[in-house]
Amino acid sequence: MTAEEYSNRTDLLAEALNLRLIDLPARLGISRSTLFSARKSHRTVTNKTARKLIAAEQTAGLRSRTQDTFESLIREIVRDELRAIADLTPSEISNFKSPIIR
Repeated sequence: MTAEEYSNRTDLLAEALNLRLIDLPARLGISRSTLFSARKSHRTVTNKTARKLIAAEQTAGLRSRTQDTFESLIREIVRDELRAIADLTPSEISNFKSPIIR
């Protein structure tokens, strides 16, 4: 997740929860430093922090479990495709035909 995406999503969440941005970390269960450092690209958004954001978005009605499941499946497919490509030689890569991505 990019800093811009994280900033946009935390802005929307704070607005949906009727919170000031400075009060959002307490609701998410993260430190203020984590929130504001990630928003400014000084720190990457960890999986743990992203999961907390997603859970809060779901609770606030901003995301559905279906959407999250779909995104998870897409990530899994892309990961598997990249692993398959990584095992190929350069000549095999140029001839690689993905069974999923066309």
